[in-house]
Amino acid sequence: MDLSAWDPDDEIDEITNPVTELGEDSDVSAGASILEVNDTPEHGEFSLRPIDPERRRPDDPVQAAIFDTRVRMSSITPFEVLGLEGGASLSSIRDARRRLLSKFSPERYKDAMLTAVSLNDLDAMQRHVDVCARNLVDPVKRGRIERLSSPSGSEVDLRGYFAADSLFREGLEHMREGAFKRSAVAIQQAIDENPNEPEYYTRYAQATMEGLRVDRRFNDRASDTIELQLRRALALNDSYEPALLFLARLRRKRADWSESLNLYQKVLAINPRNLEARKAVQALSQGA
Repeated sequence: MDLSAWDPDDEIDEITNPVTELGEDSDVSAGASILEVNDTPEHGEFSLRPIDPERRRPDDPVQAAIFDTRVRMSSITPFEVLGLEGGASLSSIRDARRRLLSKFSPERYKDAMLTAVSLNDLDAMQRHVDVCARNLVDPVKRGRIERLSSPSGSEVDLRGYFAADSLFREGLEHMREGAFKRSAVAIQQAIDENPNEPEYYTRYAQATMEGLRVDRRFNDRASDTIELQLRRALALNDSYEPALLFLARLRRKRADWSESLNLYQKVLAINPRNLEARKAVQALSQGA
C-alpha cells in the first residue's frame, strides 16, 4: 500500500530528538534565541521573548494581526501556543506544529506587502512553534511543562507515555526494514502502554496489512480487522488525517464508493492541499 502521501519519515523524526538538535550550543538556544529565561516564573524558559514595549501596533490590519499573535505568544505556555491541552498526544503535537508552521509562513503573506518587522515576527513565531513542539516531545521538559500547565502544579507521570513512544519508534524502524510482524508486535506494545494515541493504531494497521500482503493472506476478513484499528484511531481523533486517508483507500478498494467519497471529503476539509483526496473526490463524484 502506497503511503507516500502520509507522514514521510522526515516529518516523523524531525522533532524526535530535541536534546541533541537544540542543545546548549545550538543556534536556537544561543544569544539570538527567541527563548530566554524571563521574569514570568510560570513560563520561564518556555516563553517567547516579549516585544519591545515601545513598539507601536501597526495600522495595517494584516500586520496588526501578526503583531497581536506575537504579543500573545509571549505570555502563554507551549501547550497554548500549539492550541493543545496537557496530556496531548505526540501525533497531535506534530499535527499542530505542521499546521502552525504553514500558518506563519511568509509565503502565505506574499501579497500583503509586509514590512521587515512583520516578517521578523513571522520568523520568530515559526521558530517558537518549532521549539514548543520539541520541548513537548522531550521527556524532561515535557514533565516540567505539564506541571506548569496543571492547575494544581502536580507531578505528571509520563513514563508510560514516553515508553510507548520508544516502542512505537522501534516498530517504525522494523517497518522500514520490511519486518512487518516485528513492527506490529512493537506497536501493539506501544498501544498497551498508551492506548490514547491515534497514530499507533494507524501504524499498527499499516504494519498488519503489509505483513498480510507479503504472506499473500490479505482478504476481506483481514481488511475488516485493519479497518477496526483505523476506526479506533478515529474514535480518539475523528480528524486524524492519516487514518481517514487509509480508511478511504480501503473502502474504495472494497467498492464502497459512498463511504470512500465521504472519507476523502473529510480529508479535503482538513487538508485542502491533499492531492490524492482531491483526485479521488473528483473521480468518485463522477462515478468512476
